[in-house]
Amino acid sequence: MKATRSQQGFTLIELLIVLIVITILAAVAYPSYQESVRKTRRTDAKATLETYAVQQERWFTENNTYTNNIADLGGASSQESHYTMSLFIDCNGDSTADTGGTYYCFRLTATATGKQDGDRCATFVLNNTGGRTWTGTGGSDDQCWK
Repeated sequence: MKATRSQQGFTLIELLIVLIVITILAAVAYPSYQESVRKTRRTDAKATLETYAVQQERWFTENNTYTNNIADLGGASSQESHYTMSLFIDCNGDSTADTGGTYYCFRLTATATGKQDGDRCATFVLNNTGGRTWTGTGGSDDQCWK
């Protein structure tokens, strides 16, 4: 009498179940991964704003005025180029901060661009008093600045 060998391998049903499980895991994990990457890129905006604010204070110490040229601070792009940097010379929206060529207030803005565009924390703002705000949809202070 000849012994029969058991068949080895997977059935089609077993393979389909594995594919379904992998698809479900990917559908849950990928959005979490994307949010984690966006959060990491937000650090680019915050670090650049802090650096530019320190450079503005240094400029004020040396010149008794803030600069109105973003190039003096490092340029119109964040350190890793995920945000566009803007410099406004104003005091709480008052553009009359210029007193004979001397600027006493500034507002730095980082606006998301490229792959970061569409982030819920789209724009970060830092002013000369250290005030921090943000604009976007669905974010919160905990998600954006902290």
